[in-house]
Amino acid sequence: YSTSGTTITVSTSRTGDMIRVSVKDQGKGFSCDPENLFKRYYRENTDSSIPGNGLGLPYARLQLSLIGGNMSACHNDDGVGSTFYMEFPEMAGEKRSPVNTATTKENADKAHSSKADSPKEGMAQDFDTKNMSILYVSGDEAQTESFINTFNEMFRLVLKAKKDKEAVKMLKRMDIDLVISDVDMPDTDGFGLCKTIKSTLEISHIPVILLTSRSDERNRNLGYKAGADAFIAKPYDSDRMYSIIISQLGGRFEIKRQYRFGFFKKMNPDQTFSFTDEEFIRSLNDFIEVNISDSGLNEESIIVKLGLTRDLMRKKMEGLMGTNLSDYLNGIRIETVKSKLSNTDDGLDTIARETGFSSIEAMSKAFKHETGKNVFSIRKE
Repeated sequence: YSTSGTTITVSTSRTGDMIRVSVKDQGKGFSCDPENLFKRYYRENTDSSIPGNGLGLPYARLQLSLIGGNMSACHNDDGVGSTFYMEFPEMAGEKRSPVNTATTKENADKAHSSKADSPKEGMAQDFDTKNMSILYVSGDEAQTESFINTFNEMFRLVLKAKKDKEAVKMLKRMDIDLVISDVDMPDTDGFGLCKTIKSTLEISHIPVILLTSRSDERNRNLGYKAGADAFIAKPYDSDRMYSIIISQLGGRFEIKRQYRFGFFKKMNPDQTFSFTDEEFIRSLNDFIEVNISDSGLNEESIIVKLGLTRDLMRKKMEGLMGTNLSDYLNGIRIETVKSKLSNTDDGLDTIARETGFSSIEAMSKAFKHETGKNVFSIRKE
């Protein structure tokens, strides 16, 4: 986006426990609200010769958020060009263990056999595809059998389906972690299947990899617009395929790990991987936020309000964060209590009432159980 002869300045700075990397250019800049740049598929009117799908910036921000970082942008003061900021927690490298990215069958077996040596149960070293199930969708029987023979030992289950309707039924009935679909299938195509998956709340959190011999830019764009998480051309290299599978499953695993270890208590819609999930999380968070002072707010009332079944809510919460709705609601209540204790002078009785606890005692008990700390001691600090 910068023309020849202009300057691009990269600088670093430290603010508190955050390290900021700034990239300033003298290019064409942008005229929209900076936040729009981080919305999926958003592209400001620009030269059509510049390639892109509007996915790079949202994905970069998502990856930074997984380690407690952030990404933002602003217009330059002189009106020429723009500046993008990436913020990293100073201790990110010590807090976050890398996901196992073995890309060969031999390495996958080694990773599995050494699982018992992980330094801490539940940390990223416990990521293991042998605990996961994938679905391969193709009308080509020989291609399907070849895939199963190659990857069967690397996963708990490698399932197969010939058509899109069969695949959707299996996804709704079983706990499947990832879908790989051939674009060329009888009666439909992988684009249609992908769009159905990503627009169906029950299964929209499941990553989809599209496999095709049609690897030109137009078809790649069709795939991403249908909601595909990744795209790989045929014939594919097995290590390359496994690497992409690891990347998709690892990203979801990392979000669940971050939630489990308390890096965040309320999921940001930007942490989701489809518009359907984004709207689900936004609706869920908004309803909890508006009604958090209601002591009667519970799992049942939320399910009724959102018009979901109990089983569907269970599947969404487990698929997105690896938790249940009751624990999610309680976590948000406790985080709100912490915020009010730190940022307001409100009395404990007021804080308890505004966060939906029946009494100071009930709030203190829940707070102690969740954080290991006492509300009274925090207020004194």
